[in-house]
Amino acid sequence: NSDTMGPITVIDPKTSVFDPPAFKKQWAKKPVLGPIEVDLALETGCLTESNYYRMGRLIFFVKKLLGSTPIYTESGWMRYSYKSLPFIYSVFIVTTYVILSAYNRKTLSSAWSKLFKSESELTFENIMFSFLVVMQMPLLVMMIYSWFSEVPAFVKCCNMTAVVEKRTIEVFPACALTPRTRRIVTSSVGLYFGALVIIGNILLRSRFDEAPWFTIITFVFSFIISHSSCIAWCFNYWFVCCLADKLRVNMVLCLKVGENRVCKLKICRKIWMEIWKLTQTFADAFAITSLFMVICSGIIFVIATYGIIVSIRIGSTTDILTISPYIVTSFFNVASVSEMAHRASDKLGDKCISTLLDMGQETLDLGCIEEIDRFLSMIKDTGNAKITLKGFI
Repeated sequence: NSDTMGPITVIDPKTSVFDPPAFKKQWAKKPVLGPIEVDLALETGCLTESNYYRMGRLIFFVKKLLGSTPIYTESGWMRYSYKSLPFIYSVFIVTTYVILSAYNRKTLSSAWSKLFKSESELTFENIMFSFLVVMQMPLLVMMIYSWFSEVPAFVKCCNMTAVVEKRTIEVFPACALTPRTRRIVTSSVGLYFGALVIIGNILLRSRFDEAPWFTIITFVFSFIISHSSCIAWCFNYWFVCCLADKLRVNMVLCLKVGENRVCKLKICRKIWMEIWKLTQTFADAFAITSLFMVICSGIIFVIATYGIIVSIRIGSTTDILTISPYIVTSFFNVASVSEMAHRASDKLGDKCISTLLDMGQETLDLGCIEEIDRFLSMIKDTGNAKITLKGFI
């Protein structure tokens, strides 16, 4: 019977049912977690020591290498500045991109004119090549837009994620991701970017063998830029959803210790709210990138489907095999955003509500029941914490 347990004792962390030593006295007092802005204002940050940064380091490096995100780390925090070396490097990349596009203007003009040929003269190669060429300038505009709109939000989001992770692990050490999970995620991201470069270059070169080499490079370059932005945000949402799920599990386990359960619920509610704010506060910054990527992927999916249908009619197995990756890639892009939206809705809203409702209230005191009701009301006031693709866009 948890109500007859003696004073709080530290139990083996592997069981996840424990009261951390640092919180023995504070459990009975007001919650020890102050405003998150207090931690963000510290001179020395916790980002570079976080699991979030260790797993996402490759994503941040690729975004910085391509010039889409002029960021750098200093004193443990991620930072950005329009006077920094990364920003100067990004301007250089964009300038080079513009020069190549201007040098390649004949290809652009030719690709545009091919779209207005008669239906009998239109082929998959003509349509796809024209679309990829025409989309270079909108992508460039999006890239410059992200410097002044998305990057500041992205930097703050990363720093806040590290702070929330630190706070959660301080209260519930069992919420930390295992080394095996960290290795799997890091390896998967590396393999994904490698596949984008190698397979993308092979497919584009095999389909458009008459195109100049720098045109193919710009295609692959723009392809990776759009993917890296989407992957960065999806990775962030995946990580905070993992924190939310582990928080939910450990909240139930820590309540099995019969002391100071009201205070524990208050601290869990505060951490949950910080996690929820992470997913909501920066949804607008993600929306533009997501919308652009979804539109591009949707158009590629339609064009590739048209190419597959034509290839099936003429019985060309080679064309079917070389066109199929376009369908798979475009579908993967949209599915990744949709999956993160569903995961955020499920982990932050539905499962948390179900867990709170399923708690055996007959074994809880009046204070715990009132705190659970406040927790439920807070979740419901945030629209059940449902983050959907519609919400992003």
